[in-house]
Amino acid sequence: MARKLRVIQVGIGGIGHGHCRRLLENERYQMVACCDAYPERRDVRESMAAAESAGIPFFTDYRVAFRKFEADVAFICTPHHWHAPMTVAALERGMHVFVEKPATTSVEDARKMVEAQKKARKVVTVGFSPVAGAECIGLKNHIARGDLGEIQAVVAVVNWYRADDYYTRADWVGRKKVAGKWCRDGVIYNQASHTMAAALMLANTSPGPVFSAGKGARAALYRAHPVETLEMEDLGCAVIELDGPSRPTLYFYATTCNPGEKGITWVKVFGEKGAAILGSGRIERRDGTTVPLKLPAHVPSKHDNLYEAITRGATPFAPLKEGVKATYTIDKIYEAARHQIRKVAWADLGDLSEIISRSAAQRCLFSGLDSPPPWA
Repeated sequence: MARKLRVIQVGIGGIGHGHCRRLLENERYQMVACCDAYPERRDVRESMAAAESAGIPFFTDYRVAFRKFEADVAFICTPHHWHAPMTVAALERGMHVFVEKPATTSVEDARKMVEAQKKARKVVTVGFSPVAGAECIGLKNHIARGDLGEIQAVVAVVNWYRADDYYTRADWVGRKKVAGKWCRDGVIYNQASHTMAAALMLANTSPGPVFSAGKGARAALYRAHPVETLEMEDLGCAVIELDGPSRPTLYFYATTCNPGEKGITWVKVFGEKGAAILGSGRIERRDGTTVPLKLPAHVPSKHDNLYEAITRGATPFAPLKEGVKATYTIDKIYEAARHQIRKVAWADLGDLSEIISRSAAQRCLFSGLDSPPPWA
């Protein structure tokens, strides 16, 4: 039988609820403890019950669990502001780490995490989803082979909707800082960071999960949900200059203000030789030909990928040193917007799907449109 890796999971509600279930079902892992600071939540109680039935102790303080139990891996599935301190603490205890996205919302904390990983010499992977999928990996392989030539631009659109009560469900949701730590729970770090990671991975011709990073930007951030506690953006646009020899540009648009999620979420990569939409399964060449994408025959789950990285030296889907480039890039967006978030009345938004579509087509900020909305 293959060696089992002992796990302490921190955060078993929300996204951690699914991780908990899958880890308990995965024969490669043995959960030895689980933790959550909100034991009264229904999804946490459900995870607690599943863990209890398997004889796994529960803690409300991760530091106690880290002291009491030896483990090979820490799964950190908590709000943003806890990612860095928990990752560093786990590394200092000699554990490998799976940390949910984003790695962190602070450049300073990102550097601390990378330094702690170098010192510990452990695997750390970030839980971005698209970069762990066959479509993204397959397209990246074609890009690395030169099928698009040098990358010139990437356009990414994130069309989501969240009702007002989404932003009142917990004390950290939509907040700028919590307990003195950067949370920055806006649409870009939360819902859109998955798409940001995919865009950055596809923006260069380096093989494997190598991300580009932002060097400078123009950006505008907005807040439209009429929720008093919402401090961060729920709508944003940015034009970002990326690093690399071809210095491609990333055009990024994201919102949670799209009722019914009109419009779609998409990523399109433009190169010297053609273009490809992530998920389309093909490259459209400038000479009029089409190249079908060859996708990997087997892509392991995030959990199995981490297991193989730890036990066999496989490459993680999103190694920490690459995953933090999303943090560096998003930080450029906030800098460009001077950390200002403009308030917009919900009733004044207009047809947001149409506005985002036109901006993506014209590759500009909302304010740069031929006919910009009054609030831009």
